[in-house]
Amino acid sequence: MIKRRDENMLVVFYSETGNVATFVEKTGLETFEVVTGDETIDQPFVVVTPTTGDGEAPYELTLFLDEHKDYIRGVAASGDLAWGDSYGAAARVIAEEYDVPVIHVFELEGTDEDVTTFVDAVKAL
Repeated sequence: MIKRRDENMLVVFYSETGNVATFVEKTGLETFEVVTGDETIDQPFVVVTPTTGDGEAPYELTLFLDEHKDYIRGVAASGDLAWGDSYGAAARVIAEEYDVPVIHVFELEGTDEDVTTFVDAVKAL
């Protein structure tokens, strides 16, 4: 279990291909990786997810979010523009399911501008 160490928002993430892990590493924020969905935390967080299938979040992440729904403060997602309407759709799905804002959607591992936009949005929460 991880406990809140400071006033910074925790970034919870799941990464299948490494794109999301690379993105969150570039933010310099405190991170927590979901691997199995059985992990436990007890503090507010934003979640960063890849978009899988037809625009869903990964199963392991949805298990984790169902158990920690009271702590979710926002969501961001990685996607591939080649997916058309499904690009970054996991963020919209999570936002609707848990009534939280979409704070950013970025392609693959994101650009430096994406990182700045995301960090600014997290700090504004």
